[in-house]
Amino acid sequence: YYAYLAANYYGNPQKKLKMIAVTGTNGKTTVTHLIQHILNTGGKKCACIGTAGCDLCGKFYESDGDVPTTPLQMELFGYLAEAVENGAEYCAIEASSQALVQGRLYGIRYELGVFTNLTQDHLDVHGTMDNYYKAKKSLFKSCAKALICVDDKYGKKLMKELNLSKENKRDYSITDAANYYSVNIKTAPAYVSYWFSSDRDEKSFPVKFGMPGMFNVANSAAALGACRELGMEIKECVAALESFKGVNGRCEVLYDGDFTIICDYAHTADALEKILSSIKAFAQG
Repeated sequence: YYAYLAANYYGNPQKKLKMIAVTGTNGKTTVTHLIQHILNTGGKKCACIGTAGCDLCGKFYESDGDVPTTPLQMELFGYLAEAVENGAEYCAIEASSQALVQGRLYGIRYELGVFTNLTQDHLDVHGTMDNYYKAKKSLFKSCAKALICVDDKYGKKLMKELNLSKENKRDYSITDAANYYSVNIKTAPAYVSYWFSSDRDEKSFPVKFGMPGMFNVANSAAALGACRELGMEIKECVAALESFKGVNGRCEVLYDGDFTIICDYAHTADALEKILSSIKAFAQG
C-alpha cells in the first residue's frame, strides 16, 4: 500500500491524468514515446515515463543505471504530480513486471493498457514464464481498455483470458488479421513502410516510419492502434509518425549514406535475434 500513501501525499495526480500503460518484454520504450509524440502532435499534452527518462511536459529527468524502468512509488507519483502542474492531460508509462509484482503502480486506473510481447527475461525474479506472464497480465485488471499484440502465444492467451468486452479488448498483428493489422511491409536500412488497416476505419493508410526493423512495424502499429483507441483519427496519427525522430538506443539510425550505422539497446535473446535478423534483411556484402 506504499503506492496509496505516495499517491495521497502528492494529491492523487494519477486521477487528474488519462493514464496509458505499456507492458511487454520488448518495445515498451519505443511505444510509449510514439504514443506521446502522436498525442502531442495532435494537440494533446502527454507526459512519458520510462527507461529513457521522464518527460513531464516542460521538465525532463535523465535516466541512469540506478533508475528502474518504472520508478519507485514516491518518485513515480512525484513525477505524475509535476506533470499535472505542467499541464499534462495524458501520461504514457512503461509498466515493468517487477513494478507490477512489487505494487509500485497499485491504485492507478488506466484508460488503456498495451501488451507488446512476452519472451524469456527476468526469470531470476519471477522463476517461471507462467509467473512472468501473470505479472504482465495483472496490469489489465486496472485498464478500461486493452490493446494486445497477438503475434506470440502469450498475446493470444491474454486476448482469450481478459474479462473485457469485445469493444474494449482489441488486438493488433503484423502477420495476421486483427482489429489493427499491417500488410505490404517493406524494410530498408533507415525506415519501414506498410499499409495500416483498422476495423474502425473504412480504408487503409500508407505508413512510412523512420525506424528500421520488423519489430518497429509492430511498435508503430501498437502506437497507431493505441491513439485510435484514445479517440484520434488514424489519418492524423499516421501523419504524426513521419515527424518522429526516434528514441536513443532503440534501432537508432546514426548515419545513412554509403553505409548505415545503427545503435540498439537490445539485451535480451529475443531482442538481439530481432535486431540482427532485421539488419540481415537489407544488409549487403
